[in-house]
Amino acid sequence: GVTVAELGRVLNQKDEAPEVRLACAKALVKSPLQLQPIRHLLDCMGGIGREEQQLHRFGADVTGLLDKRVGKSYGADKATVERWEDWYKDNHERLKAEDQKILKSGS
Repeated sequence: GVTVAELGRVLNQKDEAPEVRLACAKALVKSPLQLQPIRHLLDCMGGIGREEQQLHRFGADVTGLLDKRVGKSYGADKATVERWEDWYKDNHERLKAEDQKILKSGS
């Protein structure tokens, strides 16, 4: 299978088609692991510039996937990524511990 790292790499490749990148985001949110998949989604969201109008719909789609995965929403405006980054920092240790349990159990 494809690894989380590989999916994250393609997701964050600016020269890759948005449809391919979105497929990677959809695969990442299905991972039982959380820490790295969420990090890749946040990097993707934060990497879309204001001037990249053609990627704004894609960015909103990725944000929606993250909202569903985590079960919370920070909207879809210019402060969304910052709010998600704060959430990630606040929950980093918990996510890491949950991922370690999953890895230990071999799922």
